[in-house]
Amino acid sequence: KCRKITRPFAYRTRGQVKSGEFVVLLGPSGCGKTTTLHIIAGTYKATAGEILFDSRVVNHVPPKDRNIGMVFQDFALYPHMSARQNIAYTLKFKEMSESDVEKRVKRIAAS
Repeated sequence: KCRKITRPFAYRTRGQVKSGEFVVLLGPSGCGKTTTLHIIAGTYKATAGEILFDSRVVNHVPPKDRNIGMVFQDFALYPHMSARQNIAYTLKFKEMSESDVEKRVKRIAAS
């Protein structure tokens, strides 16, 4: 959940995403989509407002401890990988079994 998140050059943002949901941000170039994702992920700091995960304010929680990820429309980061490999890539760092990774990949790909 976001409460009145602001940062210079980004619009005020608020919204809520339920656990397991996927969200797509659409808008013209420069409107703050990437900035918003970075603020939620913790790689940018908001100048005002709160980021809440399950009612817990996480503004000062390091990105590595937020347990979220973001994927951009352009797969330029891993162009040598298939879509399946791109989805599975970060899951493998969570010390998940191969079968659990495969289940999640199938669930995500079916969405």
